[in-house]
Amino acid sequence: MAITEWDDYLIHQIPDTFDVVQGENPHWVDRFFFGCHNTEGTLHLMAGLGTYPNVNVTEAV
Repeated sequence: MAITEWDDYLIHQIPDTFDVVQGENPHWVDRFFFGCHNTEGTLHLMAGLGTYPNVNVTEAV
């Protein structure tokens, strides 16, 4: 399969294109967490994104 724009993201399980998933474990997940805060420590923002490619599910918090 040709490389797509999705291949720029860090959600690879194996060194192949995005459409190839290693194994069939439905619980395999790849997650990202982002956090930022101000210099005073009074404000904090955290967000996360997870993908379960074997069951075609994406979740975010």
